[in-house]
Amino acid sequence: MTKPFLHEDYLLTTEWARRLYFEHAARQPIFDYHCHLPPDQIASNRQFRTLTEIWLGGDHYKWRALRAAGVPEDLITGNSSSDYEKFIAFARTVPQLVRNPLHHWSHLELRRYFGIDLLINEANAPKIWEAANARLQTPEMSVHGILTSNRVNVVCTTDDPADTLEHHLAIARSEIEKSLARNNADLIKAPNGPTVVSIVGVNGTGKTTTSAKLAYLIQSQQKTALLLKTTEDLSMSAIAEVMGLSPKAVESLLSRARANLRKRKAPKDGNEGSPADAPASEEALK
Repeated sequence: MTKPFLHEDYLLTTEWARRLYFEHAARQPIFDYHCHLPPDQIASNRQFRTLTEIWLGGDHYKWRALRAAGVPEDLITGNSSSDYEKFIAFARTVPQLVRNPLHHWSHLELRRYFGIDLLINEANAPKIWEAANARLQTPEMSVHGILTSNRVNVVCTTDDPADTLEHHLAIARSEIEKSLARNNADLIKAPNGPTVVSIVGVNGTGKTTTSAKLAYLIQSQQKTALLLKTTEDLSMSAIAEVMGLSPKAVESLLSRARANLRKRKAPKDGNEGSPADAPASEEALK
């Protein structure tokens, strides 16, 4: 049986090459440290209408090849030509790209993302156009669907230095909301020793309240010992909220702890310790 132009073993000419790729490399997640994906399309989870929109709308490599082949600019980036006319111009140009990486890149994209094995040329263009556009209407071909199905774990976009990053904030907000909506209260515990949970944020974002809720969750569901440590200002109200006590009760506990500390630090001859040995003042602890 004749293999398609780009078969599964394309460029994998030895048994070891096939084993390394299919048994190991093919399963790995993608960490894309440089791309030209517009962040607004990720934030809005764009669903593309046509093959031209997703394939030719922003690919400057294909634009360069079309210009080198003498294709009029209106059929590349212009506004008066239709998406179908632009795709036909590209399909007519692809056979001229043999020995250029764009030739097999384009066929590889068509095969992997659309399941189409046809050679890209003017004769096959109508069939490719119809099949690809139908595939684009499925949820799997939205921006999020493509990233998920291809195991893309990290995408680093290329942005203007003066970008407002509003779309990045929208993406972050969406991911946080999805995480909070999972209703999964199970915590991952360390296999050995204590489990450390770090809560980081600027003042006023709710770290103390979150710590209190987390402490309640751990104690009520896992019945385990809990130690809370803060590296910011030792606020009486913060401690009280976390421990479920009134600020006065917390102050009483701290006073007793300071008194015990003074006793342990006092010299054996009964003289008071020096001021340098004394614990921090009340003001410093507040």
